Amino acid sequence: YNRPDVARVIKAIKSSAVQLEMSQKDMLPALQMVLETYAMGLDGGYDVATAFGNQFSNGAPSYSAGLLFEVPLGNRAAQARYRRRQLEMRQLQNQLQTSLEQVKVDVELAVREVETYYREMNAQYEVMRASARELEYLMQRWQRLPGEDGAAGLILDDILSAQNVLVESENAFVRAQAAYNVA
Repeated sequence: YNRPDVARVIKAIKSSAVQLEMSQKDMLPALQMVLETYAMGLDGGYDVATAFGNQFSNGAPSYSAGLLFEVPLGNRAAQARYRRRQLEMRQLQNQLQTSLEQVKVDVELAVREVETYYREMNAQYEVMRASARELEYLMQRWQRLPGEDGAAGLILDDILSAQNVLVESENAFVRAQAAYNVA
């Protein structure tokens, strides 16, 4: 999951899972505890110290506690949010599946490319070796022939051609090797 597109989808799925869980909890009954306090005896003046003291002498602080129980009957808005979150989650899962399929296709393509460049590199290597053997054969032939007749000039021309072929095959091998390494 080192690919950014896959990581992005996974992050979106995690976020969507949290939202789905929150929307599911909106459909459940809720029980809340309510605590309240009230300080009586405060007068309307701006003397805070006197008002604070009066709450204990003139009046008494009061406290209350209670429970609030809520049952969502036919809560269509919460159900609609929940269904929408489910659909979003399914869409993201499909998007992840598509991304993973694309990764699979990319990897298969890269493997085929590597195999193709490897075969090409080996073929170019064999061409280079054959060119080198041909050049070596022509060099030995030139060294063994007497140099007075016109055949030596033809062999030298063949040697120069073989050297050009060898250089071209070496360049082709290096290009194939570079393409293989890039793949």
